[in-house]
Amino acid sequence: MTTFIVLGVFAALFLLRVPVAASMLIASLIVLVAVVDVPLVVVPQVMIAACNKFEFLAIPFFILAAELMNSSGMTERIFRFATALIGWMRGGLAQVNIVGSVIFAGISGTAVADAAGLGRVEIEAMKKAGYDLKVSAGITITTCIIGPLIPPSVVAVIYAITAEVSVGRMLLAGAGPGLLLAAILMLTVDWMARTGRFHCPPVARPTRAQFWHAIGDGLPAVFTPFIILTGIVAGVITPTESGVAACVYALLVAAFYYRSLTLAHLRDALVRSILASAMIMLIIAAASVMSFIVTREQSALELLRWMSQLTDQVWLQLLLINLFLLLVGCLIEGIPAMLILIPVMLPLATQLGLDPIHFGVILIFNLLIGIITPPMGVGLFILSNITGLKVEEVFKGCVPFLLPLFACLLLITYVPQVTLFLPNLLLPMK
Repeated sequence: MTTFIVLGVFAALFLLRVPVAASMLIASLIVLVAVVDVPLVVVPQVMIAACNKFEFLAIPFFILAAELMNSSGMTERIFRFATALIGWMRGGLAQVNIVGSVIFAGISGTAVADAAGLGRVEIEAMKKAGYDLKVSAGITITTCIIGPLIPPSVVAVIYAITAEVSVGRMLLAGAGPGLLLAAILMLTVDWMARTGRFHCPPVARPTRAQFWHAIGDGLPAVFTPFIILTGIVAGVITPTESGVAACVYALLVAAFYYRSLTLAHLRDALVRSILASAMIMLIIAAASVMSFIVTREQSALELLRWMSQLTDQVWLQLLLINLFLLLVGCLIEGIPAMLILIPVMLPLATQLGLDPIHFGVILIFNLLIGIITPPMGVGLFILSNITGLKVEEVFKGCVPFLLPLFACLLLITYVPQVTLFLPNLLLPMK
């Protein structure tokens, strides 16, 4: 009952447009004072303990690496690199949009950085080429889901620390699903272009000189993900240190190779990174108090008993979990939702025989779909701001890509090796 009260108060405050972190903290304080007999001195203790994790240092560095690339023009070079590689394919710049997001995903770690940085470049290029603006917005925000899947990933780091699983394995686990999603989206775009579902202006093949210039100009930027992954897999650097390595590499390339990073760019990147990191850590601290209440009340056991009464078929229970997570993702932003759900859903997933790493990817993927679904889809608002379209029009552009997303979600859920193959191959459990 206490769990329902705290979630109900949180939902009410959230609907009143109280900021997410404040909603969680106020709801938790009300329940602690009025319902649960726990001294309030526990609140700062829980919040400090939640944030006092060395692995969380990776978050600001991943964000800073993406901001440095956005500020210094490296994002545009990634787009030109992808255009030279596959811009001539059926689907043209829509295919480039997908591949560009895959490359940038290996740098940014967040969907918001992808949408606000590379997304702006992609939208402008597609608009100039004559693409329908709604379609351009739809494919752009859909491909941003790839960002938090392919390592590095801010949400994967947060899940790994909260669920107490290996950060390295959790980062690698998203690579398979991210590449699978990219492949499914590319096939979807090819089919839509082939059947005339959207106007797809052709892109001329680059000359040999143009091709090699775009490749040479973009390769140093594209090389960033390989530094991160190679360092983690080889054991040279930890996942936390890989964020620092990405920042140093992006800084050196932008400042000395491209010579496009000014002090103003550096200042802006630092400010945006500090603000984004502070917001995430505040949410983590506030959510830890709510998670403390939910865990103390043993809500996971109640949920497990309720699920077992509905059906004893594991495949059907997994389907119900996905439907529930999709609904939550539509109503609550990803990181707060994840932090609230982990203490409740992880024991249930373990009871069903899911590997915690596998369940983490399922949870993250479901909540990422919420980025493009009303009423709380943050990606819809970002693309609305970039394109000048109404939020409803941006969502209409996303609708053709919902079915491929759901197909990918089912494959991730029912084929565990999509998620676990790389972690088991490169970082096997000892």
